[in-house]
Amino acid sequence: MQIAAFVRALDILGESSKQALLYHLKEHYGIVLEDASSFSIERLNVALQDLVGEAAEVIMGNMRMEMGRL
Repeated sequence: MQIAAFVRALDILGESSKQALLYHLKEHYGIVLEDASSFSIERLNVALQDLVGEAAEVIMGNMRMEMGRL
C-alpha cells in the first residue's frame, strides 16, 4: 500500500522527473520499489530530503493523501 501511494504521489512530477527520482533512489539509497524490504517511510523521507530538499514535504504529503484513498 505504501509503495503504491508513493508511486501515485510522484505523478505530480511528470514521467521523466519521476523516473529520474526513482533511479536516484535506487542507485544512491538502495530503495527499490520492486523490493518491499528496501522500502520504509523513514528511509524514503531521508532520501527525498537529500535529493529534493523541502519539496520532499510536498511528495510525502501527497503520499499520505494517497494512502488515505487506497
